[in-house]
Amino acid sequence: MAPIIPLASLLIGIQLFLGGLPRGVGPGSGSTCPVDSAGSAVWVKKFDLVYNPWPDLNYGIPLAGGGCLAVGDVGPLSGPDGWIVQFGAAGTIEKQGSYALQKNGRLQAIAPTADGGYIAAGRMNFDEYGKGGDGWLMKLDKDLIPKWNKTYARGERHINFEQVACLPDGGFLLAGLYSGAYDSLIAKTNSTGGVVWAHEFAGAIFYAMIPTPDKGLLALVTVFGESDWLPALIKLDSTGKVKWAKQSDEHCTFWSGFATSSGDFIIGGTSASGNMVMKVSGGGAIKWQSAFGSTFSRMSKIFPAPGGGAYFVTPNSWNPTTQVVIAKVTGTGALSFARGYAPFTQGFQESADHAFQATDGSILMLCNHVADTAIVRFDANGRTDPKCTPFPIKYKRTNPKLALENINITPKKVKLTVKTAKVTRQATTARLEAACK
Repeated sequence: MAPIIPLASLLIGIQLFLGGLPRGVGPGSGSTCPVDSAGSAVWVKKFDLVYNPWPDLNYGIPLAGGGCLAVGDVGPLSGPDGWIVQFGAAGTIEKQGSYALQKNGRLQAIAPTADGGYIAAGRMNFDEYGKGGDGWLMKLDKDLIPKWNKTYARGERHINFEQVACLPDGGFLLAGLYSGAYDSLIAKTNSTGGVVWAHEFAGAIFYAMIPTPDKGLLALVTVFGESDWLPALIKLDSTGKVKWAKQSDEHCTFWSGFATSSGDFIIGGTSASGNMVMKVSGGGAIKWQSAFGSTFSRMSKIFPAPGGGAYFVTPNSWNPTTQVVIAKVTGTGALSFARGYAPFTQGFQESADHAFQATDGSILMLCNHVADTAIVRFDANGRTDPKCTPFPIKYKRTNPKLALENINITPKKVKLTVKTAKVTRQATTARLEAACK
């Protein structure tokens, strides 16, 4: 008697004979995401907001099970609200909500807190042209319900918080720029948003903040040198005091970075040699540096990879065939791989705003374009939805001779006015659909 073949196995066998695994088999089963040759669910999906145009996602963090939480803004360009979306590993929306203010609002960063909730930061009360506004800090519970909201102002200056980090004592680090100015603001608050200290750095353009084990931070900024803007690293301790500050000797930009388990830093940026990655000691000495290619615009995000290396992503708006590049370097700065992809719907290559590794090893990237936004899921080898055409990237590694020199940077203590803000959480109706067709 011939063995009875289960119906599911028979269907899979027919599908394999006709041309590959069915959509939804393997990780992410039950979804509409394709599965690559390694068995990872990979996809590129864009948002469909019929009644809420102009979506934007600026920052994301990984969640258990391979999902993520992303923040940004949604609504008409003249009056957006803060927006938070929770995704599952298969690219389904599990939770979402907008946060309406007295005026406009935008969320630009979020971090998990010790109580299982989240802290989000951004800007509110800016005008229809994006000018003005106050810094915004919002504490949320695990269900994304606001527990409290605070605004931060300094006289006529307008604050835009771009990053937030949690401290072991329950407080928070906040960093960003004054709107329309070339000055940076870094502050520490207590667990309820009260200001512990706030320091202004005149003539410094903020790009990124890396929290450090000593409860301080490393700030990546650009300062004006003798004749040009040059990148600099500023190390602050837990009281906001400058421990050291070092400036590059050539024109480039430090876009992003992270701390290693050994106390060093991996910094990513762009120079004349292309996308640059370097390792810097806890005291500001360069240990190694590498650069890759010069055929694309700029690195948008660098983040840790297992084994001491790093992933980085970059938009490639100067090359019409390769819209987004994802690459990986080893712990010594050698290139592991680099992959380019196109087409992404609506030209998402204009802004690959944020990327990070999910808890299941996949890589998630947020992309924005005028009136549209998307989320991309790669596997650990940089592969994504096969309907997005892959393009080979040929990078030649170079070893730039960038040096860091000591500079004097004196922060100015400033007083911030803190107020309680009224925020109303509202339901949103975003849906996701395939973006590579």
